[in-house]
Amino acid sequence: QFPDRRKVSFVKTTEYQRRQKMKKMLLFLGIENDILFLLLLIAIFLLAVRDIAQWRMLPYLDEWTIGLIGKVKKRKQRR
Repeated sequence: QFPDRRKVSFVKTTEYQRRQKMKKMLLFLGIENDILFLLLLIAIFLLAVRDIAQWRMLPYLDEWTIGLIGKVKKRKQRR
């Protein structure tokens, strides 16, 4: 009448464990993962906006990018 107990119990435990993990995550975060991820992205974007707007680049990075562009141009000229 009933399906094999071992199989059922195995499925149940995995499902149960998964739900328990989800509950723990929800308690720990207070919100679902995808929403948290979105909030994180928005926060990073808002923090970056100011720097992007003012074009604040670190001088060494700027020199490095100029160097890279120079190298590429030299390689193209050689060809």
